[in-house]
Amino acid sequence: AARRSVEALGEAMTVVHSMAARVCAAVESMAQKPSNVEVSFGIKFDAQLGAIVAKSGIEASLNVKLSWDGN
Repeated sequence: AARRSVEALGEAMTVVHSMAARVCAAVESMAQKPSNVEVSFGIKFDAQLGAIVAKSGIEASLNVKLSWDGN
């Protein structure tokens, strides 16, 4: 069970890393870059399996908040 939990955490971190890289790339490509970027991730785990739960792959949510200072 512990090994499966470690593997599941590794999978989750891979997903988070990939999502964060995509957000960074999107922000960097913007003509008017925001002053602040806030990102939150949600990944669902199955405690019995020690794996990420999904109907077809990985179930994850991503919330991105961009803001610009008034300067």
